This record gives sequence, C-alpha cells and structure tokens, in this order.
Amino acid sequence: MCISRGFKLVKLYAATLLRPKVQKIVISNNAQALGEVNAWLEEVAIDFDIATHLAFKIDLVINEVLPNIISYGYGYGQHDQIEISLEQCAEQFILEISDHATPFNPFTYPEYEQAASLEEASIGGRGIHLMKSFSDAHEYRYANNMNITRLYFLNNLDD
Repeated sequence: MCISRGFKLVKLYAATLLRPKVQKIVISNNAQALGEVNAWLEEVAIDFDIATHLAFKIDLVINEVLPNIISYGYGYGQHDQIEISLEQCAEQFILEISDHATPFNPFTYPEYEQAASLEEASIGGRGIHLMKSFSDAHEYRYANNMNITRLYFLNNLDD
C-alpha cells in the first residue's frame, strides 16, 4: 500500500508481504530418505513457482550434499535427523541444511582441480565444487552442535 504525503511517497508494506515463504522437511540420516526430499522439492518448486533452470540447480546441490552428510558425517549405525529448508525471499531462494554430523565446513575444503586427462582423474571431490558453482553465494557455521550450511540462489534468467 502506498500513501502520498505531499511530494513524498511513503511505502508501507503489510507484515505478511515482508514475510518470506519457507518450506521445511526433516528426514532420517539414511539413503532411503533421499526419495522423500526429491518429492518434497518437486512440491516446493511448484508452490514457489521456481523456474526450471533454478529448480535443477537446487536439486543438484541437495543431491550432492545429503548423500555426503549421510555417508561421511555420521558414524555407522548413528541415527539422527537432517533438516532441510527452502526460503523464498524476494528474488532469491535460500537453501539451508542443518545436521548434527561431525563438524565440517565444505567451503574451507581445498579447491577442486580438474585433471588433465581422464586417466589422471580421481573419483570424488566434485560435489563441493558443484555446490559452489551452482549457488550464487554460500555460508557455513557450526552452532549448537549443528552444521548449518546455507546456499543462496538468485532467481534470474541470465543463467
């Protein structure tokens, strides 16, 4: 709603207009839960009207991060939960993944170096590179015994 006061235009926004949309899912830390996340993300993409190219990026990042948390972050037989949220805030989407796994900041991991040939290429090491490449910004913090990884995706068509 806009209110005119002389030559000044004062914009007043209802609190609901400023409040971002957020969808969350909590899963078990096992590979079987990945299907739940994929179904959840499909629903959220429709609800948030996420462009196909952007939904692809978010999906790729989730499918890189979660298997690594499940496989390497927890000890064998250690049962826990992982929380995933996607927030739509103006022209960006914020993906947050929180877990109680071993503390690990993926953004301090050494940069991926592409091998000169297929014979020299090693298995693994590309997931963090893809996370960084497909997101527009990222951050990590460890708080309250939790890894909290946030990835930002701008909703632009230039990609």
